[in-house]
Amino acid sequence: MKVSFDSMRPWIKLSGERTFVQPAVTFFKSLADALYTDTLIIKKAGAKEYFMEQGKIMLSMFVNEDGFVVVLQEDDMLKEENDDFSQGQGGANPANVADAMINAVIEFVIKNEPVHVKSVEFIIFQTSMLNDFHENMLKRTMKSKTGKINRTKGKKILFDEIEPVMFQLCGETPADLSKASALINSLINQEHINITIHDPAIAHFTKEDLEMMSKMEKELKVSVITGKKGQDSVITLKGLTGFVQTAESRIRDIIRKVERNEHRKILAALTSSIVEWQYKSGHNFKAFDIFTNCDLEEAFKLQTTSVQIRIDSEMYNADIVRKIATKGRKRTELKRVELKAAAQSFLPSNWEDMKGQSVVLVKLTAGSKEYADVEKEFKKTGLSSNIIKIERVQNSALWRYYIIKKEQLEEKNQHKNNEKCLFHGTGPDTTDQINNHGFNRSFAGMHGALYGNGTYFAVDPSYSAQGYSKPDAKGHKCMYLARVLVGDFTQGRKGLLTPPNKSSKGVHFYDSVTDKTNNPSMFVIFSDVQAYPEYLITFRDK
Repeated sequence: MKVSFDSMRPWIKLSGERTFVQPAVTFFKSLADALYTDTLIIKKAGAKEYFMEQGKIMLSMFVNEDGFVVVLQEDDMLKEENDDFSQGQGGANPANVADAMINAVIEFVIKNEPVHVKSVEFIIFQTSMLNDFHENMLKRTMKSKTGKINRTKGKKILFDEIEPVMFQLCGETPADLSKASALINSLINQEHINITIHDPAIAHFTKEDLEMMSKMEKELKVSVITGKKGQDSVITLKGLTGFVQTAESRIRDIIRKVERNEHRKILAALTSSIVEWQYKSGHNFKAFDIFTNCDLEEAFKLQTTSVQIRIDSEMYNADIVRKIATKGRKRTELKRVELKAAAQSFLPSNWEDMKGQSVVLVKLTAGSKEYADVEKEFKKTGLSSNIIKIERVQNSALWRYYIIKKEQLEEKNQHKNNEKCLFHGTGPDTTDQINNHGFNRSFAGMHGALYGNGTYFAVDPSYSAQGYSKPDAKGHKCMYLARVLVGDFTQGRKGLLTPPNKSSKGVHFYDSVTDKTNNPSMFVIFSDVQAYPEYLITFRDK
């Protein structure tokens, strides 16, 4: 008689004459009956892939020494069992049995609308039938548009798509089985993590974003669950560490894209309430859509000579200065129309009539309250310089952009403590540029950039007066008292091009940086519209 042991499967094969094989079968059965056996099923995202690869190696290192045997039920084993046991109880086909049982559950839900029944689980004793049940559920799931919920007459029947991994356990005592089960669970628990992402942008995910997540779920074998936690939209990821981290990175990329789109919508809507860009079509002018309108106004603010826009489904090159859009030999006239009522509502009440001009400098009267307030700020730290004149800078476009940015920060930060009055010293050759176009961060680094490559503002006017206010031929110096949106700020450092993230896993950025977070003496901004040059102070040293 020949006895064959299968190292990969819990089988013993006996072959030989019946008179010898039958007693051997009885002997091995008596040995088997003296042992304890169990089946362990783990349904966690990525568990099957883990135990088919590195987890299998880890198991092999333990089982031979711990008094138990663990056999992983693999797909080819199921196939061989199906070949040997092709029929279920009573001669029925296992696939038909699975179909009938699942149909019975669906019929029960439809007819009875159960309130107290929360879940139904199938206990499968014959491992050969596991594959039939799993395939049947997957087929029903595939019919669902959502990929997870099968809808029947308004009812929802949830089928879990996570493919289970099955182990056959064997030991001399129940304690051996418990030890084997604990070992297997500890291995997967070490490799399996849950990450929850909280972000309001999740509520604005598009259909394409959700479809991308669904594909990612299947690709990475990661469970992706969307939901609510209080007022926040959340996404919970479950699976193997490496795959979950990859999924988290992809979802945060989607969140950044959604945030950019949402900010763009807000900015476009606000801009369209202030100014309207139009193009000539025949004898009339037509307004651009709000997003093209926003792009053109941004280019106008920066005096960009060329920007790509779409007119009647064709791409044109727009010259903002000449207000002409061209495509080959085609030429179309552009027009910028300020919406007077909206524009006026944005402007400060103390401004003088600008009489159609875009930029006006208004000299303050010495002794007036406004003059005294600026003078007080200028001399608050004991600066002994003599003021020659103070001018209010009235730039309607810059002011409106500043107000738009201020409203955005108030919404984002959920508070209104975002603005400070700070000082910026400069040379006489740059005041016209600042008056007309605002502060330009491209000049960063001209005087050092210890805390980032942005625009610097000082808390103390003496600091600006000493090193940055360069005198002209008459010895006159210039300094701005500016409104600056510092928002939520953090410590700066050399080389920064934008403010850092608020957290290592977050997509929300700080609004500015500073030299000392506990007692700032200067602030650095990285967006030109975060500051408005409100007053230009001309002075000279005593």
